[in-house]
Amino acid sequence: MGIVKAGVCLHLTSKDQTKHLHVVLNDPKPYNDFPATVGVLSLSSTLKADTTVVLKPGDHPFVKRETFVVFAWAKVIDAAKLEVNIQRDGTIKHQDDCSAELLERIRQGVYASPFSKPAIKDYLTA
Repeated sequence: MGIVKAGVCLHLTSKDQTKHLHVVLNDPKPYNDFPATVGVLSLSSTLKADTTVVLKPGDHPFVKRETFVVFAWAKVIDAAKLEVNIQRDGTIKHQDDCSAELLERIRQGVYASPFSKPAIKDYLTA
């Protein structure tokens, strides 16, 4: 297994075309190389906050103020392409990984959030 696995945190471009921290939610599946990720955004953002999981300073070294997990941004990604970008051109930055406790909080949030897509819930359960 490469760099991209459950608990890895990456600085990726999100739907709003800015870079945000993203958490890899699961290891790539044995039958494909596509784990799911979810982004985080500070509570001072203009977006309506999904407060299902709120991160505070100390939860992760990257978090400097209250931050929410944007479950609506959850998506399945191509791990092989990410690894090429991490190693080759540095456009994607590998940040400190999540603790096991934080990863579990975020995973549980996928199922608790009203903004999570059913397809992501199904994908993580399969």
